Amino acid sequence: MEAKYGYIESISENNEVTVKRVDMLTDVNRPNGYRIEDLNQNETFKLEENMLYFVVYEVAPEMVDFAEFKKQAVESKLFTFTIVDGKLLVVKEQYLP
Repeated sequence: MEAKYGYIESISENNEVTVKRVDMLTDVNRPNGYRIEDLNQNETFKLEENMLYFVVYEVAPEMVDFAEFKKQAVESKLFTFTIVDGKLLVVKEQYLP
């Protein structure tokens, strides 16, 4: 299992998501305890309706269907993309305090 962080740049009509890749690193010198570092690369994933999608409402992530995810997936939100055996299975918005 591999987790990748990123910001959604776009979702195409054929449900390919382009992600601006970042790392979320622990940083005790920051007020929130972490920093986000741009990896200066984009990656594309294929989205499927039967995957698991989570978005943050208030402070807790909630599972949503594919249509709702596409409405909520905006560039300013950080997401975790969970990949198992080379296949994207879970997309989860990362809560940022």
